[in-house]
Amino acid sequence: MDGGRSHVIRVFDLETGDVKSFDPGDGKDINTVAFLPDGSLLIAGFGGLRRLDLETGSFELLLAQPGGAFLGPDGRHVLLLDTGDNVQEPVGTASVYDLRERRGWPLSSHGDQVTLMAWDPSGKRVVTGSRDGIVRVGPATGEEPHLLIGHQAPIWGVRVDPPSVWFELRL
Repeated sequence: MDGGRSHVIRVFDLETGDVKSFDPGDGKDINTVAFLPDGSLLIAGFGGLRRLDLETGSFELLLAQPGGAFLGPDGRHVLLLDTGDNVQEPVGTASVYDLRERRGWPLSSHGDQVTLMAWDPSGKRVVTGSRDGIVRVGPATGEEPHLLIGHQAPIWGVRVDPPSVWFELRL
């Protein structure tokens, strides 16, 4: 840890108590981590989007884009928040990346002030909150989203409640 920022990943085995540390070696902040269906870890941060093989400790760079990543319910698609080099606040553009096909596409219709994102339970829709106070709900394929307007301040978090498909906003 360096000033509250994390550059190393620690994996704890709750059954044995063992701890493994993995260092990508680039000294860049890690923003999000998620287990993939194959047991590897998906890591996103200022070093890009990477996959960590927990058996070998090797890192594979999937995409050089810095930012955060949110794994979809299918374990295949990832929402990406490209913040560029902005380390002060998580604001940027949204895109979707297909881990299997290794290709991505922008969600330009969600604007360039996206603060946080979430998947709906089906994995077919994306919910984004933005600095302009608008929540956008649209297809993961990038078509025009439905706008939920009326809030007058930035949206700093969104979450979908799977049983009811309600949204929680963190303001």
